[in-house]
Amino acid sequence: MTFHFQHVTVLGAGAMGHGIAQVCARAEIATVLYDVYLSAVDNGPKLIRADLDAKVSAGDLSETEHDTILAHIQRSSDLALAVQGAQLIIEATPESTDIKRDLFRLVEQRVGELTSEVVRESVVEFVEEIGKDPILVRDSAGFACSRLGIVVCMEAIRMVELSVTRPADIDKAMVLSYGHPIGPLRLADMIGLDVQLEAATHICETLGSEAFRPPELLERRVAEGKLGRKSGEGFYKWRDFRTKGEAPDAT
Repeated sequence: MTFHFQHVTVLGAGAMGHGIAQVCARAEIATVLYDVYLSAVDNGPKLIRADLDAKVSAGDLSETEHDTILAHIQRSSDLALAVQGAQLIIEATPESTDIKRDLFRLVEQRVGELTSEVVRESVVEFVEEIGKDPILVRDSAGFACSRLGIVVCMEAIRMVELSVTRPADIDKAMVLSYGHPIGPLRLADMIGLDVQLEAATHICETLGSEAFRPPELLERRVAEGKLGRKSGEGFYKWRDFRTKGEAPDAT
């Protein structure tokens, strides 16, 4: 027997958080989007609306579906109110030990020592219900996707730092040789180099592995404000990050 989640709270209204909230709402699940920063709480729904508007314009979404999705999303900057009545809490905060520690200190009564089989199966069904493919991993820094992605990204940046080859050629090698849909450096630019730096630092400190240590080149780019697509330049120069499919200029 499994449990059907009807009320979900997403902690973190950044790029990942607002995307998760949108997917949940599209499955007609009541969703609360929380962030400690008021600017993020305000910006998250705006980004969701902009994405839905684009889908309607492209004919991929009806006006009715558009309005239904938005109607299933609420926002909050009050953690106690955000998690009130939540049957499932999805954490999508930055990879910062301090942020995660402070956050879960406040909601620790909802976090159990062990995960029961019923909870595991219920969450798997929930992920499938919102149209995604679940994978099961143990609780570990970076889990699976971020852990693999970060270590590849850090090595790619080290190759640029050592003048082994250019960013565009590293990305081309990963796409053509390994079948990746996008190379690690272009992906890093799209995610945000500041986000990648924070994640790599967190995983490196938690696991104690030099494989995740951020190269000086990454730290320098972030210090210079070259954060990738959102700032207009990272490992690529982005002429217009709002234009889908536009190829950036390699730096």
